[in-house]
Amino acid sequence: MDVLFVGLGSIGTRHLKNLHAVAAQKDIPVRAWALRSSARALPEETRALLAGEFTSLPEHARYDAAFITNPTHLHFGMLQNLRGKADTLFIEKPIFERTDRALADCLAPGQKAYVAAPMRWCGTMLALKKALPALSVYSARVLCSSYLPGWRPGVDYRTVYSAHKDMGGGVTIDLLMNGIIWWSFSASRKRCIILKGRTAIWRSIRTTFPSI
Repeated sequence: MDVLFVGLGSIGTRHLKNLHAVAAQKDIPVRAWALRSSARALPEETRALLAGEFTSLPEHARYDAAFITNPTHLHFGMLQNLRGKADTLFIEKPIFERTDRALADCLAPGQKAYVAAPMRWCGTMLALKKALPALSVYSARVLCSSYLPGWRPGVDYRTVYSAHKDMGGGVTIDLLMNGIIWWSFSASRKRCIILKGRTAIWRSIRTTFPSI
């Protein structure tokens, strides 16, 4: 199986290691390449999992799968470049930093895409989703925060995309807060009011329902 990794930071490296581990269990041979913008040398254990590295996408390249793990604001352009060049796309959330872009515009006929938003399928969220229809919910206050200095140890958090809204950072987009609330309460949603907190990493969202 030929696989491309676009971006190989902490998240991309984790996916690379997991892919090799699962493939080994299932006796599936894997050849993985990394498309990188950084000149930083990779750790030897990571480099050993790669067939090669390059800084630009080969013109006639074709892959069974591609992992899009670069900064959010670069997803749209990369997905367009990979249109028809990878059978399956694994895209780290969030897909895009802007709402006027659609994933369908980046896919070739038959090309599949999966967006990494596993929180929707954890036990707590599934139990909440199942219980909500039987409850007389009239409002919900959801708090979400992220302590960026502790997220990527050894890296200046102010320089990474997570700290910049125009690059797809911030709790509302980066942690899919609005999407999770919409998914949980959409069946009885009337309107959403988003209240901005004092800092960029905090949001309080109050959702009002018809049953008030």
